Amino acid sequence: LLQTLDQQKELAAPSRKLAAAGAKESGHSLYWTAALQGCLERVNHAAVLINSFVYSFGGFSGNRAHYLRQLRRIDVQCLNVRSLRWTDVTHSTRCYAADQPEVDQPDKPLLRYGHTVVQFDGCAYMFGGRNDRLVAPPQVCQFDPISLAWTIHSGSGQVPPSRDGHSACVVDNRMFIFGGFTAAEEYENQVYCCDLINLQWTRIRAVLSGIPEAPSPRDFSCCIAWRRGFFLWGGRSDAAGHVFSGESCYDSSIYYFDADSQSWSLRARLDNVQGRRSGTMFRLGERIYFGFGFNDLRIRHEDGHLNDLWCLDPCSGSVTRAEPCSAFYRGPCPRRRLVAVPVSNSRVILFGGTCRFVRYSFQPALPAAEFQRLYAPLLARLPALRASVDDSDSEADPADDVERQESGPQPPDDVEPLEQLEEEPDDSIMGLKDLSDMFVLEALPSLQTLCALAVVRWRLPLGQLPVLL
Repeated sequence: LLQTLDQQKELAAPSRKLAAAGAKESGHSLYWTAALQGCLERVNHAAVLINSFVYSFGGFSGNRAHYLRQLRRIDVQCLNVRSLRWTDVTHSTRCYAADQPEVDQPDKPLLRYGHTVVQFDGCAYMFGGRNDRLVAPPQVCQFDPISLAWTIHSGSGQVPPSRDGHSACVVDNRMFIFGGFTAAEEYENQVYCCDLINLQWTRIRAVLSGIPEAPSPRDFSCCIAWRRGFFLWGGRSDAAGHVFSGESCYDSSIYYFDADSQSWSLRARLDNVQGRRSGTMFRLGERIYFGFGFNDLRIRHEDGHLNDLWCLDPCSGSVTRAEPCSAFYRGPCPRRRLVAVPVSNSRVILFGGTCRFVRYSFQPALPAAEFQRLYAPLLARLPALRASVDDSDSEADPADDVERQESGPQPPDDVEPLEQLEEEPDDSIMGLKDLSDMFVLEALPSLQTLCALAVVRWRLPLGQLPVLL
């Protein structure tokens, strides 16, 4: 393919740099294969993948704060992972109480941020969170993406107190939540388990396995399911323990909770990784990646936001630095409160978050009209560039995706180097900039994908491409 384009010299150097960058230090072949601006602007939101669509729930947006305050229930945004197009389905949703399935409650579920959402049996389950006025009640809110209907479950058993900033994951049919900041303004390190079939809550009295104490009380940690338990990383603790004193502490260690033995163990003590809160954690294949976030103890010397990425081998417990290749697109700037959603075993979509005193400069590789004329036919015939999840056909779009499918692919965006502002006041709240960008991170992309990205990145002519492409 590259020979037919007669661009061997121009592509040789970038290709060598690309291969070296992908294997540097960690040996992981990770590539930023897409970077888009002007997508969903959200902070402190939650999202899950259901039937080849990413559903994002709630969160905060500085530029859209007025719109969000006018909503009576939480907003729901739907991303088609093939076309990378968002659709707002909020006004099509309905909400019913479990004991009153025919009465729509227009003011529920409560608009919120700092909540968690997990996926189980084709539905999303939301718990916790708060907004500027209220803390969400300790109810499990079930969202059906087919009917776009919410069902509110009060649950039974040992229901946890209201909270935000907790973490959650699903092991088998059980949703586990850890930590958070409760309505009583206390940090927690308690583990609760909810059976998602009968909505029965259980407070787990965890035991310790080889460690002197359980993970400290904290909020905004990350957890991810692995086999018969989950890994826990990050979060903000307080020097006063459960009580908020304003003196933050950060633990960078990785813990493992075994759901069968209900025990905590230490999997990795990370002396070379800075502790932080509001980071992200996701799984690609047999590896777990974690990073980004915020550490306010760094503000005295530099910006407290981070964008480093690390890889955990769950079996050995070894941790290495992962440096994705940025030959085609640069990765996200340092930020916190972003969301990462794996859409296959080799691809993850990252979007949203907030940063401080940073200006993004996105320069499209081509004007939109020229891009559509030259490259839309190529992209339409390369499933890898359309961010398809797998080779199977996706299910029907519950939010009527006709408009998104007809609108065609988006033009690619090159991310220019970040420019640090010199204490220039930001228009958003508290000097924080809420971000509306979206990135695709891919592990071991195919040669077809790399070649197609090279064609777009270096604006190569399409006249000599084989008709098959």
